[in-house]
Amino acid sequence: AVGERIQFFRKLRGMTEDLGTQVGFPEKSADVRLAQYETGTRTPKADMTASFGKYFGCVDRWLCLCRILTPIS
Repeated sequence: AVGERIQFFRKLRGMTEDLGTQVGFPEKSADVRLAQYETGTRTPKADMTASFGKYFGCVDRWLCLCRILTPIS
């Protein structure tokens, strides 16, 4: 599931829940929204999945593993 991949990549990079603010969620709700995605309570829409993919440096919206270790530029 997409939420599991988001969580995997976040933990792999040693990030905390501040990832939500990095992809554009308001600070007040970022941690809750991210937790909802990671637990599968909510599923991100295509544009939000693409934002996560772009943040992680992935080439597609499915958060591919091929470029996860590439630094964010």
